[in-house]
Amino acid sequence: MLIPILKYTISTNGIKIIYNKVKIIPISTILFNILQLIFFFI
Repeated sequence: MLIPILKYTISTNGIKIIYNKVKIIPISTILFNILQLIFFFI
């Protein structure tokens, strides 16, 4: 039970950090979010 929760918090924090940099690197943000979704479901 702990691992999915940790994965979720890490991914949401990562998305928030990248979201703050959206204006600088929008393409990287999209790719990063896609990668996180893929890893989240593995």
